[in-house]
Amino acid sequence: MRILRFVPLLLCWSAWPAASSPLFVASWTPEVLPSSPATADSARPLTFRLPPEYLPARFRGRCLTQRPVALEDKVIALTFDDGPDPDITPAILDTLARYHARSTFFVVGERGKRWPDLIQREARSGHAVESHSFSHPSEDVNLWHAGRELQRAGIVITQWTGRAPTLFRPPWGSTEINMARVARQRGLCVVKWTLCAGDNPRLTAAEIVVAVTRNPRPGDIVLLHDGRDRQQTVRALPEVLRRLSDAGYRFITVPQLLRRWDSALTREERRHARRPVRLSHHTPAHDRSG
Repeated sequence: MRILRFVPLLLCWSAWPAASSPLFVASWTPEVLPSSPATADSARPLTFRLPPEYLPARFRGRCLTQRPVALEDKVIALTFDDGPDPDITPAILDTLARYHARSTFFVVGERGKRWPDLIQREARSGHAVESHSFSHPSEDVNLWHAGRELQRAGIVITQWTGRAPTLFRPPWGSTEINMARVARQRGLCVVKWTLCAGDNPRLTAAEIVVAVTRNPRPGDIVLLHDGRDRQQTVRALPEVLRRLSDAGYRFITVPQLLRRWDSALTREERRHARRPVRLSHHTPAHDRSG
């Protein structure tokens, strides 16, 4: 009887996900979602495979808070946080399709689990689907919960898009929280933004348009949202796309942008025979807009 008292403790310890364990190997059996496209083998632990060319090595485990190099091409990466949402996301996808624009959706895992057809549609439309945590906690969590947030979000995204996330945008854009630290330890690139639309429900569509199109720069990562109550973003997006298109910009995903940055940095390093450019781990300022 004395030995049996320790069995629950041993079982709990064996299921504890280490903060430094790789993201791409699930440390427990994932829950199987209703109507899952996965086979009966989905009850087995998932092993996520990352295409080596998808995320350049220099960005793995790093934090991006600014453009590391200037780009000559007029490309820009629109990103949408907090979705999917059944009222907002389809309208945004329709508008992006009309302008042949690619973007990146940083999805909240529990919302993706609730509306998996929307993240499937994002992936099928050529957009990048990346992680914004599972529940978007309003405050920092301990390392165990940080690992579980990343793991559960990764499982949902992988199960419905067929590809594991390689990028992570921390809730509220804070690169100092435990989730951002664990994400870097697991090899994800933590991505903030370089241009904030400020598209909260208090702003008008016209104000959002001005915020995005007033002074864009090639290689900007633009923060927008497709969560609840973002009707003003839906109204602003066609004019944002029209003005940026008229200015000569093309719309690409963040992974595509990172590969362009990697090529540009490699050319600079060869030209000047200098050491590889060091990327920051932290952000100089905290902007709770994400």
